[in-house]
Formats: sequence, structure tokens, C-alpha cells
Amino acid sequence: MNNNQKLNKLRQLQEKYLSQLPDQISALNTAWLGVIHDKSPTALNTLSQLTHNLTGSAGTFGFPAISDEARKLEDFLRAHEDTSSMDEAAETFIAQSIHRIANLSRLAPDAHEQDEHVITQLPPYSDTDKHLIYVIEDDNLIAAEISAQLNYFGYQVQTFSSTDSALLAIKTCMPSAILIDIQLPDSDLAGTDFAKLFNQYSSVHVPIIFISARDDWQARLAAVQAKGSAYLTKPLDFNELIERLESLTSILPPEPFKVLIVDDVEILAEHYATVLSTSGMKVQTLSNLDQLLEQLSDFKPELVLMDVHMPQCSGLDAAKVIRQKDELLSVPIVFLSTETDPLKRLSAMALGGDDFLQKPIGDERLLAAVRT
Repeated sequence: MNNNQKLNKLRQLQEKYLSQLPDQISALNTAWLGVIHDKSPTALNTLSQLTHNLTGSAGTFGFPAISDEARKLEDFLRAHEDTSSMDEAAETFIAQSIHRIANLSRLAPDAHEQDEHVITQLPPYSDTDKHLIYVIEDDNLIAAEISAQLNYFGYQVQTFSSTDSALLAIKTCMPSAILIDIQLPDSDLAGTDFAKLFNQYSSVHVPIIFISARDDWQARLAAVQAKGSAYLTKPLDFNELIERLESLTSILPPEPFKVLIVDDVEILAEHYATVLSTSGMKVQTLSNLDQLLEQLSDFKPELVLMDVHMPQCSGLDAAKVIRQKDELLSVPIVFLSTETDPLKRLSAMALGGDDFLQKPIGDERLLAAVRT
């Protein structure tokens, strides 16, 4: 799926969400009437779940104001779980909040702005570029010598004098390795800054070899922190360079990350799946927890993204079930929730989670968190 297809898919999901929004508002009002007239705990639970779903999904589909208002209502409902003790002031607050949400739903969604300097997606490997090496070096003589040496050993080489030109090429075709000088005209550590950006948004591992005239602690530390695969000092030992490249690129490209998304709000799960799959990951979604263990066994995900608040059971209980099976103990579980209380978030992680992402979550934040 290319960038245009991704944008079209996300646009279609937003239109689908817009078409469903009036029904969600109607369901809110129906549940609230059940609370008022019948003092029904079931209706209150339904209202809480519907509000939770709005908190998590509205911001993703262009309604951050609805998400904020729903979050306030969700927090209020959690503090008033007993319908018998709900006084007139509480009823007024809830009614006014639902009214504000209904009014906000009639507004057009906010446009999602993209930063053109951010790598929002990177292409996967292909059989034709497994020996393609990108060299980012502002010294033309050194770049030409590296290119000549690598060509002799069968590598295809493209050289770039700046990170901006390399970035444009990367968006078109992914290399099998990147050689980059730490010190470029942009700054003394421009190479490591570029590597950090690349590693943050690339869904596949590409070895980065730093080359530099510097042999000091700060430069080597910066290379390690930028997740460099090797650090070679100038003048280059080309035998060592070739050995490093062969050891780093001779293996087959890694399989794409496999992610299972567990969320009862199917359109939101589909949105997350589109974002991740466009970045080269294999993604499956699940809304019926009865099938969770079966899907974990069949799909064998390397990461589970799971909503905390679901009607069948909580994500916390589902995580406990997963951790009962020895073969699933090492599978990372990242909770998705509107919860803002840091103590509750820590408690959730203590029950089997590895990270906690707060809804609504932006596309780039989601991608970066999953990769991490």
C-alpha cells in the first residue's frame, strides 16, 4: 500500500466514522434515558462504555474536542458508578456534557496536518536492492573512493552529499545498508541525528555504519545512541569495511513485524491497522475475545495492542489469561486506554503489560511506540 492508497484508506475510514457518529450520539442519549428513568446500572455501564469509545476514537478521526469532552464525562461517570446516589447536580452535568458532545458532532472534522520533514512511511526491502548501499559523505573524493571499492565487490552504490537528498531517495527505495559520515555541513553530529530519525520511523532494520575522522568518546557514544551497527575511522580500511558489510547484509531481510490489535471499536482498530500495515508490518485485528487464544496461536504476533476497557472483559484480565500460557509470556502487550491516572497505568502494567498508550493516539506516535 503506497502513500496515496494509505491516505485514501484513512479518508474512507473517516467518512465511515462520520456516518456512524449520529448513531453513537443517539446511543448515548438512549443509555442516559435508561439511567434517568430506570436508575439502571446496566444503562450506566453502557453509557460509560459508549463514552469511553468516543474518548478513544473521536480524536483519531478528526474530532479532538469531542474526545476531550467525552474524557471529562468518562472520568465523571467513573466517580459516580452508583445510580442510587446520583444527585440532581450530577444528572445536570451528564446531560449538559452529552448535549455538548452532540453539538460538537455536527461540526466538520479537523484536518490532519502532516509534517513533510517526517518519514511517515518507508518502503520495504525487495530482491533488487539487497546489495544497494547508500553513502552519505560530503567529501566528494572520499565518496568516490568508497563507491569504487564497493562496486568492485558487487555492491550497487548511490552517494549523497547531504541527508536531505538521501532522505528523498530512501522514501523511494530502501537500501540494504547506509554508510554515513558523522560530521556533515549541517552539524558535527548531523549523521547521528539523521540515523535517529531514520530508526524512529523505519519499520525494518537497516544497518547503519558510521564513518568519521573523529575517534573521541562523544562521537562514538552518539553513534551507539543512534543505534549504529559499526563505527569506522578515517582513513578507511576497505577490507574491514567490506567484511562489516558482508556480515551485516548477507542475511535475508527480516520478516515484517507482526502485530495483533485487540479493540472492540472495530473502525478504530482498522485505522490503527492501516497505519501500521502501510509501514510494512503484518497486522490482524480482533474484537471478539473468545477467539483471542486461537488467534494468538495461529498468527503468532510479536506484539499485542489491546484496549483496556472492553465490554466482554477488561484488557487487564485478558492479559492475565495470555500470561497463563508459557509460550506467550514473552509476547509484549501494550495497553491502549483513555486512563490518565499514572498509578492506575502502573497497576495495569504490573498485571502483564509492557507499555501503556493513551487514547486518542496520533499515527506517528503509534508507529514509533510499536517499533520501540
